[in-house]
Order: sequence, then structure tokens, then C-alpha cells
Amino acid sequence: MLPTMMLRTAQQGSAGRAARKDSMRTAVFGLAFAALSQVLLILARSVFDMRPMFELLPEVVVLVCFLISYSAGWMSKVRRVTTTKPMPDKVVSDADHTCPRPSGMRAIAGPRTEGVAPAAPNFRELMKLCVTQQQVEPALRMFNQMLEEGVGPDAHHIGKSVVDRFFNLVAENLSTGRLRRDGLSLFEMVEAHGLAPSTSIQNRLMVAWKSRPPKSVVSYLLRMRSAGMQLSRLSYFCIIISSERSDPVLVLKMCDEMQTLGIKPDKVAYNALLGACSHLGLCEEAGQLFDQMPNHGIIPDVKSYRIMISVNARNKKYKEAVALLETMRESGLKPDRHDYHNAIQSCISLQRIEHAVELYNDMVRADVVPSKRTVASLTTACQTPALSF
Repeated sequence: MLPTMMLRTAQQGSAGRAARKDSMRTAVFGLAFAALSQVLLILARSVFDMRPMFELLPEVVVLVCFLISYSAGWMSKVRRVTTTKPMPDKVVSDADHTCPRPSGMRAIAGPRTEGVAPAAPNFRELMKLCVTQQQVEPALRMFNQMLEEGVGPDAHHIGKSVVDRFFNLVAENLSTGRLRRDGLSLFEMVEAHGLAPSTSIQNRLMVAWKSRPPKSVVSYLLRMRSAGMQLSRLSYFCIIISSERSDPVLVLKMCDEMQTLGIKPDKVAYNALLGACSHLGLCEEAGQLFDQMPNHGIIPDVKSYRIMISVNARNKKYKEAVALLETMRESGLKPDRHDYHNAIQSCISLQRIEHAVELYNDMVRADVVPSKRTVASLTTACQTPALSF
């Protein structure tokens, strides 16, 4: 706002000074003409009283010549003023001032309208202007031009600091929809300039995808990780969440790497680790992770209990599975029919049919619809000769 006000004030001051000069010049000429006319009139009258009319011819000629010369000069001045187009009063916005010079804005907008890609030195200067002046709109226009025309062959000659700050400015001001659509292109654009996407750019994209980016983004992050790129905390979490089922071994490796870097997982990351252990059949490791959650200030949620009940039931730790269901209900969490099925099946395996029936009745009272396999398993268990239900 300050450069805009200064530019507008300077323009108004220049126009005002020119107007004052013109009015002062007109007043001086008018006074001189009036004074000379009065002198000539007095002389003409005095001479007219003493001499004939033809003797006044020299004075009349002088007066006519003066009037002609003065009128010619005044008309030429008027012609110059009328033929010169005044500068229109333009309301200048902050977005138009990419730099103190108006040519900077034209240089940024010109390549897009003229279809001419600027050279790398020009791009470097324009990037500097966008970064130093924090001009968002020109930066976004330059990014759109890169998407359409590609990056020049000399892009890697631009300073790393300028590139990093420029693309951070772009990432911070792109909408969520644009980040989802062009986020991977943004990563590749930064890489084409000889840099890896900064952690702030990574976090911005992960937030736009709500920690569940597509496989293409995850593959890019893994490839850049193999090349030595520093991943952000959110990037680690997103890779873990996305690879929980498809690549549980990778999840465990990423967990060890996070621990080495001192990155503490949150609840979502812990659940992904529990899920990876479940897919790999690592019951003991899953139990250790589950027990560590309260020590890190993380309270297990429904998914945490669901994974642990399933892991213990599959690994024939029936007592632990039933105990986890009871703890889950005591914590105010609502089990679903899969949780009830695993607990009921564990009770049947422990020959605790009465407890299995109680859990079934609790499930019905909680308006949880039992699955067909739960009904079949409990019906078969209750038909034993020793029971009369």
C-alpha cells in the first residue's frame, strides 16, 4: 500500500506543478500585454492630438506586429497543450506493483500475453521481485506459465534461496483444489530447478490431501527419499498411512527411521503401525506399541482397540481379546459387530459359552446387528449336550 500511495502522490504533485506553471505564465503574458496596450494607447492619443493620422503609421505598425507575434506564440502554446494527451488518472492496486519500477509488472505479465518465454536471467530477476515484494498474483502467473510452457534449460542457474522462497510463496497461496490437481507438478517443478521440495511445501500438500495422498505422490516421496531428500513429519505419516495394507514392511522401516530422527508418531500413525503389525502377524510387537501409546500422551481410539482385538483373536490370545473388548466398553467406546464377533468367538474357544451369550445379548441391546457367522458360531456352541439354552 505504501508504494502505491507514494506513486500516486508523486503523479499528483507533478501534475499540480505543471498546472501552476502554465497559469503563472498566462498571467505574466496577460499583464505584459495589458500594460503595453495601455502605453501604446496613451502614446497614440498624445500623438494623435499633435500630428496627422498618417504620421501615426509607424506606431500602428509596431502595435499590429506585436499583436500578431504574441497571438502566434499563444496559439502555438495552446496547440501543444491540446494535442498532448494527458495521463489518465489510474487507480493503482498493490498487486500492480511487483517492484518500484512499473516495467517489472509488464515483464511478468508480458510473456504470458505475448507467448514468449523469458530467458533464465529474466526469470531469476522476476522471481527475486516476487519474493522480495511478496507479490502473490505475479508469482502464481509465473507458475501457471511454467505449467503450460515447461521450465527452461537454464533453470538450475537460478539461486537456490530464490527458488526455495519463490515456490514456498506459490505453495502457500495455491488453493486446496489446485494443490490436489497440480501438487505433483509443483514438486517436479522444484526438482527441475535443482532443489528438493521443502518440508513446508510437503506439509502444505499433505494437508490438502488430508494425509491421504494418491499413490503417485507417495511414489514420488519414496523416490525422493531414496535420493536423499528430507521428508517432513507429515510426509512420513502419509506414507505410513497409505502403505498400511499395501506394504506393511515399509511401514515398519519408516517407523524405525522416524524414531532415529526423533519424530514422534501421532494417533493416526500409531494405528497405521498397529495395522501393519496385524497384517504381518506380529502380535507381540503390536502389543508393545499399544502399551506405549499412553506413555506418549496418546489415548487409544476405536480403531486401536479393533486392531488389537483382531490381532489377539487371530493369534489365539482369547483372554486378551475379551479383556480388550471390556476395556473398550468401559472407556465409552462403541464396538462394532466385528469386535463383538471376535470376542464371542474367543469366549467360545475358551468354553465360556455363558459369557459369549451375554456378549451377544449386550450387542443386541446396543443396537449392533450381529453378522451371520456370529449367529452360526453361537448357535453351534449352544447346541452341545451339556448346555440347555
